[in-house]
This record gives sequence, C-alpha cells and structure tokens, in this order.
Amino acid sequence: MWNNGLLNTRLFAGKVPFHPCASDYRVGLLRDMNRREFIEYLLAGTAAAVLPGGADCRAAIDSPVSINNQINGASYPRRFAYAISGDLSNKLGERSNQAELARFDAVILNIYARSDIRYSKKTWQDVVARIRALNPNILLGAYVIIEETKNDPNRNSNVDIDKYIKVQHENWWLYTGTGAIVQSYGDNCAINGSRYSTPDAAGLRWPQWLAKRDFDKFFNPALISGKGFDIWFVDNIRDKSLYRGDCDKDGYDDPPSGAKALSAYRGMNADYFTAMRALAPHLILMGNAPCDLGEYPMALDASLNEAIFGAAWSLGGHPPWGWWHDGSWTKAMEQYNTQFKNVHTDLVVFQAQGLPTDYQLFRFSLCSCLLNNGYFNYTDKSVGYVVPPWFDEYDYKLGMPISDPQTRAWSNGVWRRDFQYGTSLVNPTTSAQIVTIEAGYHRIIGSQDPTTNNGVSATGAITIPSRDGIILRRD
Repeated sequence: MWNNGLLNTRLFAGKVPFHPCASDYRVGLLRDMNRREFIEYLLAGTAAAVLPGGADCRAAIDSPVSINNQINGASYPRRFAYAISGDLSNKLGERSNQAELARFDAVILNIYARSDIRYSKKTWQDVVARIRALNPNILLGAYVIIEETKNDPNRNSNVDIDKYIKVQHENWWLYTGTGAIVQSYGDNCAINGSRYSTPDAAGLRWPQWLAKRDFDKFFNPALISGKGFDIWFVDNIRDKSLYRGDCDKDGYDDPPSGAKALSAYRGMNADYFTAMRALAPHLILMGNAPCDLGEYPMALDASLNEAIFGAAWSLGGHPPWGWWHDGSWTKAMEQYNTQFKNVHTDLVVFQAQGLPTDYQLFRFSLCSCLLNNGYFNYTDKSVGYVVPPWFDEYDYKLGMPISDPQTRAWSNGVWRRDFQYGTSLVNPTTSAQIVTIEAGYHRIIGSQDPTTNNGVSATGAITIPSRDGIILRRD
C-alpha cells in the first residue's frame, strides 16, 4: 500500500485509500463496490464525502487501477500536450482546438476557476466531454499552482480573484524582512504557505485551503455528469524556492538555500500533497518538476520536465549548438531517468521547446525521450503553450518496447532502443556518427522532412548527424 508519510490516514475513518500505483490494489474490494460506494470510499472523511444525489456515479471516475493500467499500456511514442496558455484557454470551446488536442494521449488544460467564464459559450465541462468523445482513451488534467497568485483586486482582470481575496484577508503573502510583498513575475506574488504562517478561522493554512478550493473548482467528481479529470497537475514543484523572503516572520530574509527556507517551501508542497490525497486519492498527482524529485521521493505519481531541451535555461542545451548553448545531455537524461525512480507511474514527460520546423531538434528530443518509458511534448516556442505542433513521427506507432530503458550507448556513441514495430536511435555526441543497421528496417515516410523520412531501406551503414535522432520502422 502506498504510504510515504505524507498521507494522514486518520482522515479516512479507518478506511485506507487506494493509490493508483500501490502494490496492493485490493481488487476484490473494488469488485464488490458500485460506483457511488467507490467514490464515497475514496472521499471518506473529507468534506466532500457524500456526493449530491443527482451526480452521475456510473461514469464519474475510473478506478485508480485502470488509470495506471492505461499509462502502462500506452503505445509509443506517447504524445503529451501541455496546453496551459491563456490564449488557448479562451478558445477551448472551438471544435478545431478540441479536435487537435484529442489527437494526443495525455493533455493538461488551464481551466478558469470562475464558473461564470465560458469558452466560446461552453462550460469547461462541455470542453472535457467533447474531447473525451473524440478520444475516449485520453488522459486529461487540470493545471493549478501553489507558490504564487495574482496580486490584483480587479475581478475583471483576475480570474483567480477568490485566491487573492483569501490571501489578502489572511495576510498569507510572503514578505521581505522589510515588509514588502515578494513579487514572482508580472502581477503575481509569492505566498507564505509554510507552517510559520497563521491558520485561518477553520485551522487551515494556504496549502490545505488551496487544495480544498482546487478540488471544489475542478476535481470533485460531482462537478461533471460524465468522466472528469484524471490528473491533478501542480506547477513548479522545485527543490527550493526561487524567492527570497522572511518565511519565519522574524524580520530577516531567509536565503532560499537555507535550512528554514528549504523546510518552509518543501513543507508547503508536502502539506498540499497531503490535502490533495485526502480529497482525491483516485487522481494522478502530477508536478512540473525542474529537479530530479529527490527531495520529494514518491510524493508524486507523475512529472513534467519542462524545457529540458531547447530553451535558454534548458539543462540539455539549445540550438544553435556551441559551447555556450550545449548544456549537458548527460545531466538532462539523469534528471529524466531519476524521476522515474521518484514517482509512482511512467507518466514522466520529456518536454522540448523549439520551432515547429526544427525537425532535427524534435527528433533529437523525441529519440532521447524514447530511451525510457516517458511521454513526450514538443512546444512551439514562438507561440507558447497552445496546441502543440504535430509531427510525422507521431503517426508511426512503434508499439511496446522489446528492450529495457537504456543505460549505455549502443554503437559509436549512438543510443538505441528497440520496439515491436521499429527502433529509435539518437546521437548525443558533437559529431556525426556512422552505425550499421541490420536487415529488416526502413526509414518512415514523411512529408515534413522527406530527406530524412524518405521510406528507403535503412539496412547497412547510416549516418546520424550530431544531436539528431531517427525512427526506423521494422519490416
């Protein structure tokens, strides 16, 4: 049974909740429950334990076992869309955007918390239902963030006005030692969600209040008559805060790497995870984690490695390649591979950012991702987190891997992983490499880069340029 010390089982009145990747799924108990009993079992001891009588419990949620089985059974490449841009959110009601998103295997959406907001005259429930109708097997998640909120009292410009009102009323902002609110970016300001902060009248601090608020806005199964979200996605789960402030309120700034700030920041995240687990243990808890998650071992089910390639700050570097842009492929892969050891599922996303016509960067990133069991996202950096571009390689199903995640190069510095219907090769070195491919492989056929994907036989010697990769189909 999953238990990393974060879950307070006293909330469940003697009923220990399931976890999607627990070794003990208690399948027999599940089989004996109807849908309403299952949901109420999951929510036992929370404020939302009893669903409204009109809730459609026949299709409210999948069992956690089936969600994890869906992840494990997903064919490769596993295609992920990180679609959180406000520009896209405003247009989620458009059928064209819904159809494009439905092509992916898993999608994270930025849904507005205010129930009065519409998406081309549609509710977010309408959007979710439409995407699921187009792709019944898709995994859908909703985006939330813990560490900051918009410091703006204008309801017209602040879609999270309820968060602002609560933080302002409880004085939960993170202040400097001189009493100034710590700004994160733009109008957003950092929050002191640590145990140094003062609880509200109900005894809740920011993490517990926010988790309940997020549940009530997005994740309660009673909010939608069909199947809602599978993934509770939390942005910016770092090993330390980016913001310097007076977390213990003693009049002095605490450096982010200091013991007090580390304890305060990590404790805030852990408290939120605990509250989330109590409210929705049937969901996948996923974090955007620019670290290997060693400070949060097994606290999350899934993770996103944002811009591991392609951005100016990417761990793996970005083109045009040169000593000041190179980054470290080895360190990027170490972070990616280590996250699998620190989360409960294979929903570990390898994300790259680049232009949609940079097919070499796309292949280099995708084939690096395929060395392990993760999902892949390539974001068009010129437009941000809207519907991601689609590539020829996405249309070729490799099937399931027939070799384990790779830990060493295969030939001449080139890495390889074999699948049922093809193979993936990546050259992370700084020079072109020639490798020999056995009989039975062809290049895939594609229209975007027909020089590379021309359908010809790959048997014999092939050259893979520096920082490039290729997908070959098995005959």
